[in-house]
Amino acid sequence: MPSELLADRFALERVLGEGGYGVVYSARNVATGQRVAVKVLHPRHVAADDRELARRFEREAERASGLRHPNTVRVFDHGRTDDGARFIVMELLEGEDLGQRLLRAGALPESEAVAVLGCVLRALAEAHEAGLVHRDIKPDNIFLARVGLDADIVKVLDFGLAKLTHGGVSALTQTGVIVGTPAYLSPEQCYGQEVDRRSDLYALGCVAYHMLAGQPPFVAEDTIGYLLQHSQIAPRDVRLAAGPDAAISDGLARWVHRLLKKRPEARFRSAAEALEALEQATRAAAPSWAGPTPTEAAYVPAGMVAVQPPRARRRWPWLAALGGAAGAAALWAATATAPRPVAAVEGAAVSRLGALPPG
Repeated sequence: MPSELLADRFALERVLGEGGYGVVYSARNVATGQRVAVKVLHPRHVAADDRELARRFEREAERASGLRHPNTVRVFDHGRTDDGARFIVMELLEGEDLGQRLLRAGALPESEAVAVLGCVLRALAEAHEAGLVHRDIKPDNIFLARVGLDADIVKVLDFGLAKLTHGGVSALTQTGVIVGTPAYLSPEQCYGQEVDRRSDLYALGCVAYHMLAGQPPFVAEDTIGYLLQHSQIAPRDVRLAAGPDAAISDGLARWVHRLLKKRPEARFRSAAEALEALEQATRAAAPSWAGPTPTEAAYVPAGMVAVQPPRARRRWPWLAALGGAAGAAALWAATATAPRPVAAVEGAAVSRLGALPPG
């Protein structure tokens, strides 16, 4: 497609990247000369006439175009070509995403991690007020842009999986469909439950942990391993995971583990509240903190039972229910390897009934 003229006004130049839903090109507006990034819905979805995905794509453009915070990627235009391809025109960024930075540098200094977290929270606060939940906060969706002499201007990318929370349940994100990346999924996402802004905060807690410790709070060789750990296992103290040379403050460690609470109601209520708490935790010496409670109750939504690990060592795309003893879950932690992103998985895993555990 590069060298083509899209919608009679955008000359596509080269492919910048490709994800589960679309291809991103660098392009030039032939009328103004402005260089932009253009995201085009993947041809296989157009060929399959996936109306649900097309509606999701168009909704991303409409809602994201209203976001104005400098830490959110700007959306300039969107539309549909004569042959049915849907596209979004965004600001063109130069730099690297946080995932690339972490691959190169490992853990980040506390001051750098806190600066990134503050920017992401400011972007999320605006989006949440607009009724958008990102649903896929992860290092790859946090871009560290270079503009002139300024470096590391944080931009939150890809509200393509966002859920419009105003007006009730959207048909595009029905219960039973799990959307996100396993290493950064909230416990409620693991069950394919309806999510709200607190799911984004949990995911950001996973990102914060990754920045400070050099790895996410949980790693596993399969998706089911992530589901078990996110829903049932308390993460290791981020200060211990980072090692003795990291010098993570008690206040920041406590803040990170507040985001990683299994139950949504135990986390901060909003990005704005989390930002205020982050500033307080890092502004002055915080009281000492013993660390997370290893026996924190597992998260199991009302009307469901916990995920069970497979009896045999083999890859299971999904299970019909989540649960299992701590020893079984620990087995997954012991056999962990590097996390692998998954754009979206449909869960047959949400059909059985059960009750919430105490605590």
